[in-house]
Amino acid sequence: MKPRKDGYYHKNFTYEGRRYHISAESEKELMIKYGKMLQQLADGSLMINQNSTVEH
Repeated sequence: MKPRKDGYYHKNFTYEGRRYHISAESEKELMIKYGKMLQQLADGSLMINQNSTVEH
């Protein structure tokens, strides 16, 4: 995986019909953030409200 021009690694994914975007300074940090976010989504502990930016 290569970083974008801004120097950050990015990952887009869909979970239960909603699109999410994660970015990090390193590929390792990106995978850690991705794993944590998936766990939070599965547990229902990630709060998404009308003020959250979510791509459809």
